[in-house]
Order: sequence, then structure tokens, then C-alpha cells
Amino acid sequence: MRRKRSARGFTLIELMVVMGIAATLVAITVPIARNMANSNKGMRCCSRLQRISQALKMYVLDEGTAPAYYPDLVNGTMVGEGLYALFYTGYLRGEDALHCPADQLHGRNTVEYPYSYMSVDPNAMFDPANPYGAYNQYKYLSCRGIRKGSLDPDVRRQLTPLPAAPSTSSVPVFSREWHPDDTTVVTWCEFHERSLKQGGEGQYQVLFWDGSARTMNAFLLQDGVAVAEAWRVNQSDDPTP
Repeated sequence: MRRKRSARGFTLIELMVVMGIAATLVAITVPIARNMANSNKGMRCCSRLQRISQALKMYVLDEGTAPAYYPDLVNGTMVGEGLYALFYTGYLRGEDALHCPADQLHGRNTVEYPYSYMSVDPNAMFDPANPYGAYNQYKYLSCRGIRKGSLDPDVRRQLTPLPAAPSTSSVPVFSREWHPDDTTVVTWCEFHERSLKQGGEGQYQVLFWDGSARTMNAFLLQDGVAVAEAWRVNQSDDPTP
């Protein structure tokens, strides 16, 4: 009878080869998986922005104006509920619709959780000559500090205008006959800047009044020198396809 061969273990060289192959596969698959996860978060963010747009349009049709959210410069406080009004009035189901999947700044168990698209973007550019100043770094504002009747070419690019008079900013801003331009920036999301890249540039997600949610170069909304305002960005400003 032939004697059975005993099981032979791996040699050290064979183990090293297997480990090398495994390390190579990990090095290849981990970045791919990370990129897929980041891309998925970006798509989910765009989807939520579009849901916000639809809810906002219905709210405006019913209420005649966008949800108020603007600064009272006299008292240094914010007036109104902003996009959160879409949730508690039933136009959006669940607070998740107001939270970016890539937002790690506002935790689920915090009051700020549904404020991803309303909070301050400290890197957004602003015009110090505007009386609203740094308040224009809020991603959602019902008005941006341009008075109704102003000759500013972007006066229509705010959801509601400041009243022509009186001059105090503490006057509630409601204008039922106001129709924002389609290029009006409703809000934007900066939480993907490090994870989404095009042409080596970090990306923002920007929601416009016409319902489009565009992925745009972050530098369009940021500037080291305060010379402009992020909400004035146009869809056509982005050089990337």
C-alpha cells in the first residue's frame, strides 16, 4: 500500500507572497471603497437638496413667501425657523432630509442636527460693505441684505427682499409678490470639499431656485480676501464639466 503523504505547511516564502498579495489588494480596494462611499454621500446630499427644493416650492405656493431666516442686526439674533419650518409644517418627512450625510459637525443627538444646510460656512466669502456682513456666510437666508427697489443687479437673487423702508433690519421680511430669479442660491453644502474632487479642486454642492443641485468648485464660494458673497455664485461660473 502507498503511504499517505503528510500535509505540508506553507513555507516562509509562500506566506510572505500571500501576505504581499493581500496587502496589495487592501491597498487597491480601500481607496476605491472610500471613494465609492464619498461619492454615495455626495449623491445622497444632492438628492436631499432636491427634496428640500421641492418642499420649499410647495411651502412658498401655500404660504406666499419663503420661510423666514434673517439676522436682526439690532439685537444680534436670528429671526425665523428657516428650512426647519419645512419639517415641522410637514413639507419634509424626518429631520434626516435636512442633514447632509457627510456632516460630522452636527451630531444626530444634537439640536443642530437638521442645520447642515442652514449653518454658518466660515470659509464662505462675504462683502464687509454689506450691512449684513458675515451674516451672509449663513448658507440659507430668506434675504441677503439688499433692499427692495435697489439698483443692485442681484436684488432678485434673494428669496425675499428687505423692505425699502424703514431702515431697521428688525422688521419681518415677508413679500408675497416676490419671485426670485431662477439663479438664486437657496443654500449650499461645504461638507464634501475634502472628499469630492474634480480637477484636483474640492467641491461644494449648491442648490439653486430652479431646483438644480450642482457640484461646483469650492473656490467659487470661498476667498481669502472678503470681496464678494458666496450666494452670488452662478451656475455658469463653474469651469469644470
